[in-house]
Amino acid sequence: MNGLNKVIIVGTLGADPGNFTSRDGKPYTALSLATNRYWKTKEGVTERRTDWHRVSVWGKKALLCQEYLKKGASVCVEGFLSSYEVEEEGKKRWQTGISADEVHFLSKKTAETAH
Repeated sequence: MNGLNKVIIVGTLGADPGNFTSRDGKPYTALSLATNRYWKTKEGVTERRTDWHRVSVWGKKALLCQEYLKKGASVCVEGFLSSYEVEEEGKKRWQTGISADEVHFLSKKTAETAH
């Protein structure tokens, strides 16, 4: 069995899209996507946790994200989890992010602009 690696996530951009180049020289756009989780404590108090997700977008979709998305935009990302090695201050470590297959613009203003 090969397994299944599929992610669908809806959230809000915490920053404008970043334009980067991979080690292989390929351009990509990085999205910092926030999602919130809510729950009630035993005392009945509503708690919230914000999780931040690294999303990489490649090809023409990356260019569209650069052009139309801004901090605060709502998006739905469909893709897969991807682990990669990074080196910081001479130390190597692994990070996990989301590689996007699709990015759906959900913000009304952004969606109107994209058409």
